[in-house]
Amino acid sequence: MLWEHRLRDEVVRSINAIEMSTLGIAISGGVDSALLAKACHDAGKKLSLLTIATPGSHDIRLATPLAQLLHLPLYHKVIPLLDLEPVLQQVISIITFDRLALLENSVCFYYVFALASELHLDTVLSANGMDELFGGYAIFQREYSPDEKVMRELMRTLIFTAQSDKAEIEKIARLFNITYTCPFLSPSFTELALTIPLDQAITNKNDDVRKHVVRNVALLLGIPRSTALQRKKAFQYSSGIHKSLQQLARNRGYTRRNAQEAGFSGAIEAYVSGLKQDIGR
Repeated sequence: MLWEHRLRDEVVRSINAIEMSTLGIAISGGVDSALLAKACHDAGKKLSLLTIATPGSHDIRLATPLAQLLHLPLYHKVIPLLDLEPVLQQVISIITFDRLALLENSVCFYYVFALASELHLDTVLSANGMDELFGGYAIFQREYSPDEKVMRELMRTLIFTAQSDKAEIEKIARLFNITYTCPFLSPSFTELALTIPLDQAITNKNDDVRKHVVRNVALLLGIPRSTALQRKKAFQYSSGIHKSLQQLARNRGYTRRNAQEAGFSGAIEAYVSGLKQDIGR
């Protein structure tokens, strides 16, 4: 059996294991969330596609063709800059984080869960896990080795981080009485994924596409080639949240230069540190 067939079958099993029939799916227009939505649709789930973005970002536009293909409702929330800082402060007060990426993703999901709550949904799915298991991040190129043991250890480290991040994001979900589920982080899915040969994920250090087997599964399920082969930024970048936090930091007088002089890696980190002090964390 081809590897994409084995992975497709495991995707289907993971979706069928979800007991709820009415679901919200966090979607950004990339291959991972498109694959998740298509598999849930094929399983007969009642779906609402959920996306968030700041003014001028592209996630809503990228998600629209998939919603049209599957004849599914696409709900979106546009986040004005003025609304962002109070939410950021609330998220900082709830989660434990030592990486900016986790904070930014948690802010993104705050808005996804708020949207789901407005729609009276109680379960939200995301496709987190695919990037960690199949070479989606640039670190796989930077750290590439033909030694599969080395690359598997990198994958396991990233999966552990993703599972820890999920536990923090669940704290945000509970604010809205939402159950947050990541089927591609389940033990059975990750176990199967880690048996798939490395070259099905990344072929060499110059491989800018990566996630080859995931893209092939998407094509098997009938996802348009333009979406299946879409190379996309992480959620916090594609949604515009990261850029908006940069603007908020500038508005507070933080620059890369003065932040680094104060010992921070960048302006957002210095800004977040100031907010943490303001709220006593």
